[in-house]
Parts: sequence; C-alpha cells; structure tokens
Amino acid sequence: YSLPDHGYPKSNYCVDEQTSLMTRITDVKTALLNLQYPDCNETITLQYTDEHLPQNSGNYRLTISGGTPTLTVCQEIKPDMILGARGMVLLITHMMSPLQIKQLGLLDGSNHALHKAKRIFLGDIPWCTDQY
Repeated sequence: YSLPDHGYPKSNYCVDEQTSLMTRITDVKTALLNLQYPDCNETITLQYTDEHLPQNSGNYRLTISGGTPTLTVCQEIKPDMILGARGMVLLITHMMSPLQIKQLGLLDGSNHALHKAKRIFLGDIPWCTDQY
C-alpha cells in the first residue's frame, strides 16, 4: 500500500496501522447507479436484503454497458448472488473480492457469478489521508 505521488517531497513517515472507513448504504439503488464501473458489458442479478432499511431489499438486475449502469427492480428473476447490507458494502467499496465475501458467509452465488461480480465491481479501496 502506498499513497499516490502528487509531486510533494517524500517523507520519512510510513503507515504502521490503518483504519477502514465506516460505510452504511442508505439507498442501494442510488449507490449502484453512481459507482464507477469498468468499460465492460455485463449483467448480474442481485438479491439484496437489508433488515434495518427494508425499502432497500429486493432483486436488482444491474446491467453495465460500456461502463454505464442500468438498474432494474425484478422480483421474478432468479438472482445470481444473494447478499445483505454487510456483504454489499464490502462489494461496492472493493474492500474484499466477491470470493472473500462469500468465504465470510456474507454472499451466496456460483463461481460463475463471483467471476462476473469481480469484473463488474473492480476498483480501488477508498482511502482518506486525514482523520477528522
């Protein structure tokens, strides 16, 4: 892990300990539509369950076309992956791979779905250099 080089002089400091961001999805539709996606053409159906914000729960078909997302609510389609709020946060923040999230028991899906999710939810882990 290293910070990006912005042309500032190098320091003698190093990161010994790192804390993660605390994240809570309050509107899953907005979150999925506003992520930056890779330039790919993929479709995945997610069954999302949020026990604290049940209005977020449902089946969502996420289609990425050239990096642009389209989201459809669809109850009748069998989902590729099943996950709750904790699994979704890890997925969309790229804190863990879909396989790692499945190994924690926070996601259920076939190997094919995991590979598809890995191609769709590709990105850097969010970070912040300041504690405020």
